[in-house]
Amino acid sequence: MGDKKKISPRNVPDRDSKYMALAWIVAGFSKDPNTQCGAMIIDSKNNPLGWGYNGPPRLIDDNSFSWGRPEKYDKIIHAEINALRHAVGDVSGTTLYVTGMPCKRCMLHIIESEIERVVYTNFESDQDSSLHNKEEKEATLDLVRLSGIRLDKFNGNIYWLLDWIDKLKEVGVFELQ
Repeated sequence: MGDKKKISPRNVPDRDSKYMALAWIVAGFSKDPNTQCGAMIIDSKNNPLGWGYNGPPRLIDDNSFSWGRPEKYDKIIHAEINALRHAVGDVSGTTLYVTGMPCKRCMLHIIESEIERVVYTNFESDQDSSLHNKEEKEATLDLVRLSGIRLDKFNGNIYWLLDWIDKLKEVGVFELQ
């Protein structure tokens, strides 16, 4: 009995890398042809409380308006707001993982919700994206300074997703019907 070799658990991504990858997966649900953003709200016990991606409200048909800029901006709800609206339970003290730096409007909602930490990817989409707006970024950073929320640029690694996809291919998941 004592001769059995102990089998160690497999390596998994660290907390930030795990949840940022999930935010990017959620971003893939957005129908925006230019910029896909995703957000995940995670509590201190690693429970996901909410997730969202950028898109119009449910009652607006995705095909009823132009997704071009700037026309789409009046009809799209940002990923952070959707994550907050669809969250289950109290989100105060949680961490929000988001695929781009929140705009000032979203940051106001984040502050109001008492989220403790925001982790964002330094993703700016293309040159015409609102994510490139320097004044918007400064306004967001000013709100962060005033509120005391911790804002961290993601410095983890989501390459583990590629390894996981290879593993799923290996076991035949993509051939299931």
